[in-house]
Amino acid sequence: MVSTEFVAIIPIKKFVVAKSRLSPVFSNVQRKRIARTVFEIVLKEVQKSGFKKVWIISNDSLIKAKFGSITGIEVLFDEHYDINKTLQTKFKMAALQSLVPVYLPADLPLITSADINKILKKSSSGRNLVIIPDRKCIGTNCIVLPKHLVEDFTPLLGKLSYYSHLSQAKLNGLPIMAFEVFSVSNDLDTYEDLQIIRRYLK
Repeated sequence: MVSTEFVAIIPIKKFVVAKSRLSPVFSNVQRKRIARTVFEIVLKEVQKSGFKKVWIISNDSLIKAKFGSITGIEVLFDEHYDINKTLQTKFKMAALQSLVPVYLPADLPLITSADINKILKKSSSGRNLVIIPDRKCIGTNCIVLPKHLVEDFTPLLGKLSYYSHLSQAKLNGLPIMAFEVFSVSNDLDTYEDLQIIRRYLK
């Protein structure tokens, strides 16, 4: 029996422009440091999880230089400059390589490899479509997309994306598993997020 192989797909903006919603309380230099630190946390936990490959989606030459030479990691060009079109392209690319694509954001400071592996396990070796919402159950913080659904499922990240993904699955008759995972559902976008996350940082 052939074991399932997963690829983590992590889009990341240039660190110098990341976390703009924290600008009222942090300087550009501080926001850059925060974005990079959190991304490195995500990457470390992903590397410890059950992924065959890790694809970082970025057009930043500094990110490519820093992370592109690490074994198991590829930095892929964002040809669309649109996260949803880009993800759809990478999802299909993964399926062509017999990989199950897993979208994860780059701003999950509490993420753990144990929780990632729980999500992968819940997908039943990549056979189940899995959606993990954000803390407010509005956005989407993880998508596990079965290879046979890459032509039928369209990523709809943005406002109310969690509801959009659930509605899309229901409309198209796609079985879906949706549940919260604390370390994955807590992303860092706003000062409110930071205040909550600070309570749990070691």
